Amino acid sequence: MNATKSASPASLWNTEIRRQVEHSIAVKQALLADAHLLEQVENLSAACLAALRAGSKIIFAGNGGSFADSQHLSAEFTCRFMFDRKPLAWQWTRRFYQLIQTRRQQKSQLAEGM
Repeated sequence: MNATKSASPASLWNTEIRRQVEHSIAVKQALLADAHLLEQVENLSAACLAALRAGSKIIFAGNGGSFADSQHLSAEFTCRFMFDRKPLAWQWTRRFYQLIQTRRQQKSQLAEGM
């Protein structure tokens, strides 16, 4: 009889799940550590908000995996996953707008103080 016990399939899946979650966390930590990328995300968010407020559309496109990402983003903007609400294109996102304005004022004040 073999003294070495082989890992069970459930144990192997558990290991793979753990590895995937750890990788996802590492990606998010890298994003948080990149101030320039965070600023780009903020600027893109402000541009999307301005477009929606002006009655314009946001169009996502992709090919292959990018298409799946664009389809997912479109669903996030138009569906109601967490709570009942109108699609973003029809909804005033006042709180987000206020956050962007506050952030811009803070940047302006910092620039004036330099």
